Order: sequence, then C-alpha cells, then structure tokens
Amino acid sequence: MRVVVDTDTGIDDAMALVWLATHPAVDVVAIGSTHGNCRADQAAVNALRVLDACGRSDVPVAVGEAAPRSRPATFATHVHGADGLGDAGLPPPSSRPSTEPAVDQIVRLGREEPGRLDLLALGPLTNLAAALAQDPHALSRFRSVVVMGGAGTALPAGGPDPTLGVGDPNTDHDPEATEHVARSVPLTLVGVDVTIAIRLDGADLERVGRAASPHGRLIARALPHYVNFHAAQFGPRTCCAHDVMAAAVLTDPGWVTGWARGDVHVGDDGTGHRAVVIPRADGPSRAVTAMDGRAVIDRLLEVLA
Repeated sequence: MRVVVDTDTGIDDAMALVWLATHPAVDVVAIGSTHGNCRADQAAVNALRVLDACGRSDVPVAVGEAAPRSRPATFATHVHGADGLGDAGLPPPSSRPSTEPAVDQIVRLGREEPGRLDLLALGPLTNLAAALAQDPHALSRFRSVVVMGGAGTALPAGGPDPTLGVGDPNTDHDPEATEHVARSVPLTLVGVDVTIAIRLDGADLERVGRAASPHGRLIARALPHYVNFHAAQFGPRTCCAHDVMAAAVLTDPGWVTGWARGDVHVGDDGTGHRAVVIPRADGPSRAVTAMDGRAVIDRLLEVLA
C-alpha cells in the first residue's frame, strides 16, 4: 500500500505516522502538512521529527495551506502544546520541508500514479479542497480517501445530540473545505464518535514510557501534555488515539466491525461544525460505526516498544 498523508501533526498524528512508517505493508510516499493542531509550517517540522525517529528521513514533507480560505485559522494548542508535540523540547529534524507546496504535491502524485495511491487526511481538509480547486479530478485519482473526521451517522434535529458529547475538530477548523471534498469524491470517515471511546489506559502509558525504540521514546516525551488535557474529561492517566484509528482503518480494515453507508452532510449543531453520514444504502461514502480499538492499541504498543 502506497500512502500519501495530509496532517496537522499533533501528538496523535505523530502516533499515526509511526504506525504507517513502521508498517511492513505500507510505503509512505509523501506527507503534506496543514493547519489545525498547530501551524502548518510547524506541522511539517513535526512530521520530519517523527520520520527521523522511524528511520524514514527519505520521505518528502511539504508545507500546506496556513489557513482556511474563508475564515481565520484556529489552533488546538491547549490539546497538543504550542509546538504540536507537547512542548517537550524535541530536537530539530535532520532535514527541511521540500520546496513543493503540499497542494501541488497532492495533484502531482495523483497524476503520476492514478489508482495506485491512497490518501489519508488526519487534519482539516483545506489542502484537499485547494487541490480540487486546482484540478477537479485531483482526489478521484487516488484509490481511496480516508478522513479522520466526522461525528455520527445522523445530524441531530433541533440542537446538539447529548448522546454524542463530542465535536468534530477537523471539520470545525474548515467546514467549507470538508463540504467541498465530500461533494467531489467518496470518503471513508473515521469519526470522533467512534475514536473518543478508544483510549490508552494507565498500563498502556507505562508501556509507552518503557519504550526502547527512537519513535517510542519520541511519543513518550510528547504524551504528558496530551494526557493532562484528557484528565479533565476522562480522569488521570488516559488519552485518546484518534488518528491511529484512522491509519488502522486504512491499512487493516479487518479491525472495523461496523459500517454505515450514505451521504456526507456538514452542519452546525450548535456546538460546532461536524460531518455526519446520512444513511443511504447506495450512498457514495461510508463511516466507521464500530471497530476493535483495543487490538489497534495493543499493536501500537508493540510498534512503540
């Protein structure tokens, strides 16, 4: 599997990049950065740091769009730290981002290898929408487009759905981009409504802390800030692994135990914008509704160790 990644490299993005870069059946062809968890230029630096730790400094990393086209950029520094990797004082990467913009990279790679590449989007879809503006067929040349985003399979009527209790940050950062992309190409959504319930526990974090690999040590240094953020909602010594689940759905879809097919709708439910799947048997897109997240976490811990 040859994968192009678009990411706002925060802490769970870093775990997803480790998953991909060390996966025996995956070749990470290129990475593009975007805004969201941190600035797009910082996200590119962070991706290079992770690639260094994984021994994959050969992978080109391109800087993407700094902000949505129709609204100011917002950043999740309260979740991931000012530098996106927990303000852990990580050393600079051994190389610099490529000079090709991330949007141009998406368009070029799709043209060069139509039907042979999979696109994994772990952040706001600003780069993907910009690629469509440049070439309306840019995304349809990819074999699949998997998105870490979405929250549910039906838009609540008359206000927020209290049963979800979660937002959809990647959509909320740039809802117009999500809507444009969803109208243009079938998507596989790995939504926050599923990933929010899949978390590392105290024993898992202890295993990460004992990791001997360079990539495991990088994640261990970045995690404390992320764990502290989750403490307010879930209690101490736990954190989510959202983006790892999206990477796992792409590389090992057998871990998915439930799907919903339909049309992607983007709306504001009163707490923020979210993408949801309106069920339709022959709909073009699909969303994960259940998966064996524990198996994914166990595999991630092996990789980090």
